[in-house]
Amino acid sequence: MLIFVLILTLVFCLEIIVGNNSFFRDKEMDKKIKLVIVDDNEQYVEGLKIILNQDDIHIQFTATNLGTLFMSLDRNDPPNVLLLDIDLNGINSISHIDKIKALLPLTKIIIVTGLDSPTSVQKSLKKGVDGFVQKAADPTNFLMAIREVNKGNAYLDPRSTKQALNTLGFESPFYSKFGLSKVEEEIVVYLTDGLSYKMIGDRIGISLDSVRYYIKGIYKKMKVNSKVELFKKLRNT
Repeated sequence: MLIFVLILTLVFCLEIIVGNNSFFRDKEMDKKIKLVIVDDNEQYVEGLKIILNQDDIHIQFTATNLGTLFMSLDRNDPPNVLLLDIDLNGINSISHIDKIKALLPLTKIIIVTGLDSPTSVQKSLKKGVDGFVQKAADPTNFLMAIREVNKGNAYLDPRSTKQALNTLGFESPFYSKFGLSKVEEEIVVYLTDGLSYKMIGDRIGISLDSVRYYIKGIYKKMKVNSKVELFKKLRNT
């Protein structure tokens, strides 16, 4: 009888341990960024999965087309971030952004493209996407984009930012409308060239803290909070 009680006690303890482990695993999973990738280039996706194999990212599933995306979605467990190829077997995914946002109102959308098209950046921003990354970008840009949009920020990779602004032909007289100084104008140009704060400081010959100070002033004068908002301001003026 004693042996039977001991066995029952052991089984009960094991169930508690297993249950607790499952609980902690679930808690750990909740901390990860839930990601879905939609791209018709399966070889490219496999490479991307290697890059995105990070402790803070969990890839829920991948899809090669929008139909598979819509069928595979779990509305009760939506992704935090959606990486969406702009061209899916000839279908422009930008035209489906409204439907995706209706199905996944809380999901952040990052457009990924191999096309060198500044117009696509503009169209994507008008649709309210949260990020835009070119496939040829440095792998760290993908990680940065996912983490930034998940925090509620917008993200444009440096090349996309420069292309989009260059197509609009903004020159010095435009910047003067916002009361920007010559140094601030120069910093805006370097920002659109994709330079880091440190590189900007080296080019102009000022400290990193000074660069941050000037950028805060630029954002304040133009009433924006990020490069994406800066682009929208330029586009709508």
